[in-house]
Amino acid sequence: MSYFKKFPTVAYTQNDIDANNVDFKIVTDILRRVALRSSLVEDAFLYDEYDVRDGERPDIVADQFYGDSALHWIILTTNEIHDIMTEWPLSTRELNAMINKKYTNPQGVHHYERKATSGDTTVKVYCNQTDTGATAVSNSEYETRLNEEKRRIKLLKKEVLSEFIEEFDDLIKR
Repeated sequence: MSYFKKFPTVAYTQNDIDANNVDFKIVTDILRRVALRSSLVEDAFLYDEYDVRDGERPDIVADQFYGDSALHWIILTTNEIHDIMTEWPLSTRELNAMINKKYTNPQGVHHYERKATSGDTTVKVYCNQTDTGATAVSNSEYETRLNEEKRRIKLLKKEVLSEFIEEFDDLIKR
């Protein structure tokens, strides 16, 4: 079943409402949102981790994992992805095009960083160019890192898929 067929409909008019000319259309309420139960979001046993491969889209991942590309909405919902254009990893080609459009000098310095000196010393922290151990991070490297962080997603296990869909259907119609 199509994702938006699950949503309720509402009466909508583009005209000014007056007694003589009321023209309503029935439309899908695409602004309806459902919040996942916190127990569902936090229960690591309900998910498998997955690294999105270069060029994979949610429908491709859904087809591979669930056997149905139409279930892509479950992947987006469980990962709280609301804007696929900015929250889903770009392909290498798309990433390079975005970097070249965004920066006049993709290899220019975006910021400087160094290893943390306390706590987890594998963590890198922003710093000044003059700090001891500071290394430059290029615009391209920065954007690539951000994109790579988006690759790790959670996939709801197949065993709880029907329960999730049933709960979603109940909540979306309220």
